[in-house]
Parts: sequence; C-alpha cells; structure tokens
Amino acid sequence: MAPVRGAKGPSPPLYHPFPAYPTPIAPVGLLGDGKSSQFADEDIRAKEAMEEYAERSDCVYGFAEVKYEQLVPMAPSTDRGLGGITAAQLADDGGLTAEAIVSLSEEALVLYVKSLTLLARAMDIASVWWSKKSRSAASSGVSTAVSEHVAQKINAIVQWVRQRFNEVLEKSEVVRLKLVEAQKLLPEDHPSHPSNHGEDSVASSSGSGVKQVYLTAGISAEKLMYDRALEMSRAAAIDEVTNENLPGCKISYVTAIRMLESVLEGDDDSTARMLSNGKEPVRAGSKENAKENAKENAKENAKENAKENAKENAMENAKENAMDLDTDEEAHVRKMIKMITGRLSSVTKKQQMIVEANSKEHQTQLQMARRRSGEVIPRSVATHGPS
Repeated sequence: MAPVRGAKGPSPPLYHPFPAYPTPIAPVGLLGDGKSSQFADEDIRAKEAMEEYAERSDCVYGFAEVKYEQLVPMAPSTDRGLGGITAAQLADDGGLTAEAIVSLSEEALVLYVKSLTLLARAMDIASVWWSKKSRSAASSGVSTAVSEHVAQKINAIVQWVRQRFNEVLEKSEVVRLKLVEAQKLLPEDHPSHPSNHGEDSVASSSGSGVKQVYLTAGISAEKLMYDRALEMSRAAAIDEVTNENLPGCKISYVTAIRMLESVLEGDDDSTARMLSNGKEPVRAGSKENAKENAKENAKENAKENAKENAKENAMENAKENAMDLDTDEEAHVRKMIKMITGRLSSVTKKQQMIVEANSKEHQTQLQMARRRSGEVIPRSVATHGPS
C-alpha cells in the first residue's frame, strides 16, 4: 500500500487493541451446583463473542482514526457530536490536495463502515442472547449470581458498542461530506469527478433521495487492513529482534491479529457461528424481543439513524467494493494469524523472563545492601558459638 500523503506520527501507529468499556465488579459466590453449567457456558460464550467483535471493531476504528485525523485536524468531541464542527473546520483541508483528500476519505469511509459492521454483529449476538434469556430464565435454573454477573458484563459491552456506533456514524458522515466536496474539486477528466460517476451512482436508498457515495474501484477495507497488519507485524518483528519497546511490540502483534481476523469476517453467517449453540439465526423477531427486554439495546435506534442519513448509501458502496476472499487467500490469512500468534507468544515469554531476571537482580542487590549495613550476620560469626 502506498504511503499516505500528509501522514504524521509513528508508522505504523500504536493504538490500543482493546476497547475500554466499563467492567463491573464480579459478585461473590459465582460457583453453582453444576446443574446449570450448560446455560452458564452459553452465557459466557455469548459474552466472549461480543468482546471479540468489540476488540476487532476497535482496532479497525483506530486505523480509520489515523485517516480521519489527517482529514479533520481538530477532531470533534464525542460529546459534542456533529454540532461541534464549524463550517470552517469542515472545509479545512490541512494543506492536502484534492486527490489526497479523496484518497483519505475513501479509505476512512470503508474502514468506518467495516467497524460499524463488526459493532452490529456484536449487537446481533446480544439480541439473540437477550431473546434466549427471556425464554429460558424461568426454567433454566441458572445460578442467579452467574447470570447477573454475565448480564452486567454484556450490558457494559452493549453500552460501549452503542456509544462507539453513534460516534463512528457521525464521523463517517463528516468523511462523506469531505469526500463529496473533494471530488468536485478534481479535474473534470478525473475518474472520481462527479461528471464521470454516471447515473447509477446517484440512486436513492430507502426513498431518502440522498446521493450515493462514489468510491474508486479497488478500494476495500479488507485490503487496507491486510496491508496495515502486515506493516505492523514487520515493524514489531524488528523491535522483537532488537529487544526494543516490547510492550509496543506486543500491542502491534495483537492489533495485527485482530485486523486479520476482521478480514476473515466477510460473510453474514459468521455471526451465527459465534453464538453459543451455533443454530439460532439472527431474526427480526429476536431484535424486537431484545428491544423489549433490554432498553440498552441500541441497534434498532442506530439503524433508524443510519437510514436518515447517507450512511446506508456508503455501506452499500463499501459492500460492492469489498474484497471477497477465495480459498487460497483465506488460508494465507489464517496462516499469517497463526504465525503472528506464535511471535506474540514469544514476546510474552520474553517479557516474563525479563521480569523474573529483574526480580532476581533486585533481590540480590537487597541482600548485598543488607550485608553491607550489618543486617545479616556473617556466616563465620554464626558458625562459631560462644567460646
């Protein structure tokens, strides 16, 4: 992937791979009588699946933020939303050319859409979980402590996903506006100029009458994520060999793994496979039940908001530009994940060895200091008794 024009800061950037959603304190007495272990395991698997999608989405979001910060130097606060952006800030190009703005906007847009897709799948899992929980709560006999603890954690994840979904939705709209305006500034003979988009690119979605976003052929979130994962893993390997910045090296490896896992998330059936039993599909009825049983479920509201703006159009364009993996490509990505996982394990062991070595050295220094200060009785004195 060609270097991004106008990029600032370290490359690849080091961003945290794990979302910081609130984690409730575990209640005391989570051990049950063993009869409800099956239901408890299903709850835990649903929670872990949501966490995985949240982590993957957060990594993709971090990559999109690298593009976004170049487009909008003063990024809007999540508390202010779109209302915090002035017209001057929106029009500020940061010294970038029109072609650079188009390129950055397209890349940021497809990455934001990918992040939204992963967040939506996490909410799908929560919807099915709430639906199953409401039907089986009376007869399952699940330990109250276990069920309540898992429910609190899932609720915390849902709240985090809801906030992140709305934030990504707003930022993607800013990027869309940037893209549309930058395309108008291109030369008329440029393929991305509005005059060359054709009638098919000005279709309405759900009767909204909003113009679709035209994306350059070949732009896909999967390709961008693959290239970034490869770049990060190579940079981390150099740090690993030189024993420099091992914590950052570990973050880079984990982020690369999550991005490659997101590359493999290209089919709609993958969400169902992440569920506890792998048999119950995501249905509209499940979403309605989830909405009734959990006020925190924000997917329906988020979808309604998405229909009211051009995000649905951007998602349709992104799907058309998405890179479909064939069998060989998928096998190659899985091989890379396995290889990077091995390097991650090696770095973790190396960090543990360093900690143990430092601990032993510290203990040795303390013993030497005690001997010099007279706190330790010399062995010769201890062996000679009173004469």
